Amino acid sequence: MTAHILDTTGLSCPLPVLKAEKAMRRIAKGDELEVRASDPLTAVDIPHMCRTHKYLLVSSTRDGDVLVFRIRRPRRDHDCDRRHLSEWSAPRKHD
Repeated sequence: MTAHILDTTGLSCPLPVLKAEKAMRRIAKGDELEVRASDPLTAVDIPHMCRTHKYLLVSSTRDGDVLVFRIRRPRRDHDCDRRHLSEWSAPRKHD
């Protein structure tokens, strides 16, 4: 597994998430992307992107004014299980 870094600090919505989507399409399955962003809206946009594209949001932290997201591209579609997503994930429906 290889880790990639995408620094979007200083960019405003929607550029951070658009660049993250593009980067995720280019990395190999199983690799991780670290996205660093200063736009507060990425706290909503990045988790939404992960749910939409079935990426694993491994972690979401803050480093001063910078939000840091670690996103993994699953090896297979079924590798994305909501149990592994961060607290920003959508709630699971109960049967």
